[in-house]
Amino acid sequence: GGVVGVSAKDGKYLWRFNSPANRTANCSTPIFRDNMVFAASGYNNGGGLAKLEKGPDGITATEVYFTKRMQNHHGGMVLVGDYIYGFDGANLTCIEFKTGEVKWSDRSVGKGSVSYADGHIYARSERGPVALVEANPERYVEKGRFTPPDQIGQTTWPHPVISGGKLYLRDMDQLFCYDIKDPGAK
Repeated sequence: GGVVGVSAKDGKYLWRFNSPANRTANCSTPIFRDNMVFAASGYNNGGGLAKLEKGPDGITATEVYFTKRMQNHHGGMVLVGDYIYGFDGANLTCIEFKTGEVKWSDRSVGKGSVSYADGHIYARSERGPVALVEANPERYVEKGRFTPPDQIGQTTWPHPVISGGKLYLRDMDQLFCYDIKDPGAK
């Protein structure tokens, strides 16, 4: 029904923000910064930002904006600086965190999931291809793309994972590991 805040100490309900929820599936993890939370979902819904404020009667979540331009199904979103990068349906999209203004939107690899590392968005299509995209709010800049071998032929939803200079991609019962560390880096 919405995004809620609960106390880690005792599980007490603190606040609720309903706008980003749909009646089918709410998969994306909300993004929190500066007492604000952004959440989004697919199924013709979208995403919104709520400001959390403590008052005499508890915490309130007040909607700052709502946009139909971040209908994020399952691929997650990342906050880099002041910008959110994620898939709005089948388009990789960059929006400004505080305003919801769309900075750019590109077909990229098609509907998928994202991760971030070292100034880049790793955009993985649910159909296989992976693109390296500069985390640039001014325009879409793709640095490269590849398709992992031996795809199972079904949609692939696991997010790419980056750790220790390695890119990990799971495809059902397969796990691929790619060395992505800059050879010139120390």
